Amino acid sequence: ARLEVEKIALYLDATPQEPKEPAAGILALLGAENDEEDLSAMFNAALGGDSKKLTTELAAASATGFSEVGLIRLLLRHLAKLSELRSKVDNGASITKTVGHPSVFWKDRDHFGRQLGIWSAANIARLIERILALEVAMKSSGQPEHVLIEQELLTVTRKAARLR
Repeated sequence: ARLEVEKIALYLDATPQEPKEPAAGILALLGAENDEEDLSAMFNAALGGDSKKLTTELAAASATGFSEVGLIRLLLRHLAKLSELRSKVDNGASITKTVGHPSVFWKDRDHFGRQLGIWSAANIARLIERILALEVAMKSSGQPEHVLIEQELLTVTRKAARLR
């Protein structure tokens, strides 16, 4: 955050003695982008079985470019959290109470709630194995990474749609 403030101050030629307030447009232009949020929209669409949303997200991500390995890492973190939450639900906690816990970021609660209604613990475990295998394939197959990730996300979407 400090580096972001310094970057904006430098752009505005502001100093502690002569502070300047940036316009909203300047903040949008200079502010750090949150690629993580864009990528989560992609895998949340897949895990929720929403093929229309997924194809829209894939097209947008392809136009701007994204890190396929970064997506894999975010997806694995998300699946680990989903697995943890699934365990709580399987032990008797309600989905609403589970996703309402402070350990679940408020922006992710609806996604996790929907996904907990779709994915069983066994399916989540198999999905984690598939995604780990995908990461290995991306590094060793010689095929374009974006093709492999798109194929897998479409497969996940079809599976989620069947499970709903």
